[in-house]
Amino acid sequence: MVLDDEDGLATLAILARTARCLQEVALNRLWDYQTSLVPLVKCFPAHLWAEKPGDDGVRTVKLLGEPKTEDWARVKFYASRIRTLSLNPPVGADTRWEGRLAGDVFITLRKALGSDPFLPNLDSFGWAQSSARWTEETHELAAFLLMLNPLVSSMDVVMAEWSKKSERAIVSALKAYGHDGSQLRSLKFKCSESPLIERAVLDLAKRQHHLLSLRYAWETAMPLNTIVHFSAMHQLREISIRADQKTTLKLSEDAIAGSRSFFPSLHLLSVHADTLALCERWLRMVQSPALDGISFVVDQPPAAPALQAFFASLVRDDRMRSKLRSLRFASTNPRTRGEAGQVVTSGTLEPLLRLSLTALQLEPGMPIDIDDAFVERMANAWPSIRTLELGAEWRREGLFSRVTIQGLIPLALRCEDLTKLALTFNTDTSAFDGRYDIGLRPLNGVSFDPWNHFVLGVGASMVYHQTNIAMLSSVLSDLCPGLRALQTAWDRAEGRGTDSGEWDSQEDEVETAWYQIGRYTKEMARIRRQERLWID
Repeated sequence: MVLDDEDGLATLAILARTARCLQEVALNRLWDYQTSLVPLVKCFPAHLWAEKPGDDGVRTVKLLGEPKTEDWARVKFYASRIRTLSLNPPVGADTRWEGRLAGDVFITLRKALGSDPFLPNLDSFGWAQSSARWTEETHELAAFLLMLNPLVSSMDVVMAEWSKKSERAIVSALKAYGHDGSQLRSLKFKCSESPLIERAVLDLAKRQHHLLSLRYAWETAMPLNTIVHFSAMHQLREISIRADQKTTLKLSEDAIAGSRSFFPSLHLLSVHADTLALCERWLRMVQSPALDGISFVVDQPPAAPALQAFFASLVRDDRMRSKLRSLRFASTNPRTRGEAGQVVTSGTLEPLLRLSLTALQLEPGMPIDIDDAFVERMANAWPSIRTLELGAEWRREGLFSRVTIQGLIPLALRCEDLTKLALTFNTDTSAFDGRYDIGLRPLNGVSFDPWNHFVLGVGASMVYHQTNIAMLSSVLSDLCPGLRALQTAWDRAEGRGTDSGEWDSQEDEVETAWYQIGRYTKEMARIRRQERLWID
């Protein structure tokens, strides 16, 4: 069944009510993918649930009692149709219309179900632990445990910190889960430091014989035998590895490393190591002809010349030059602010222009200093780029960026697929004064695709007392009419050591200014999308 317009789901709902011959296929399609459990809980008899708006305006649904056996019929009728559940909404998603479940609903459901699965045919789920003030840890724990249904083949989980009791409950559940070695295909976990959960996830992954993807931000280095185990899985396409020097050197001496039988089908290699040199060893060891993505995270930031040499080596490698599409490099620690010569320049990035990249994410732990001319060269070199992030996580740039808002226009003109852009730029809008003052659109209709959800990261871009916030919001909304989220480095905690500067004393007021700009820009972008619909 093909749905080719926004009214397709409404049409399906009508068909499910009026044509018996289409009821099953229509209902299966309607319930197949869900982003909330609110609609399902509302399938209980009306006397069992109530709904009221919370302090933040979001409607909250709660159960008024524990469902009895006869209350489950309608819920189970629809629950068996849900195959994909995404409870970790994408950045910028507006969940106000769906509402949310009261936390104790999950506890009630688990108690009522006992050992029975809640979603018996669930194939894939995404779940993120909430940090919201109205949640309690016991509610979050019950919600996660409800996700562990018997047919799940893909899970994407984001966890924060747990108490020791909850941590033990999660470890126990993971140990009891997935003993059918053919069950899981994709396992993506992100968790704050927890050796117990980390070990349980690793053991779960090792029990799977047909795993295609294993992604985890490991805190401890993988044992040698574990790496060898995964390297022999011929179908594995993505893996994250935390590697220390001893294990890396030991592997590089082994005959299997560097051969086609070492991670033979890998598409994405993600390595967290102490230094860039160790990461480069891994790239030489993994000779999969399918490798088209690399993600390197280091604890010791390289010097700028070493980073440039690494980029140049990618271009010299025939395999990387022809295949590499996604490149991420990040340092968990910055170099000392103001360190002489330690700046990523257009010359540092020059070799990358010879690659056909669709994603580039650089957080090298030092300033990135480029200008409008180089931004235009990037737009020409990477017309299929979807993600472009350049040093937008750290507030360790110079006070003035040479990239202007006008300098972003070539990206809008040439990179039709770009949906995430993050870099520090000059927020001066004087170039648009003339059109703005007479009520015209500041960029005269030049923009990124308004119908793609767009995320803009402004990094450490400065907003000054004299900045016209309304005009800046107008300009950014005209450039990014599909904007769903505006991210800034000013709301991230960053230590103020001996190299703290004038910026650090301004962080609160700049953060507040960007918060307001984000609100205005998203609302203006929504209006600009409506304008385009009216014009069309």
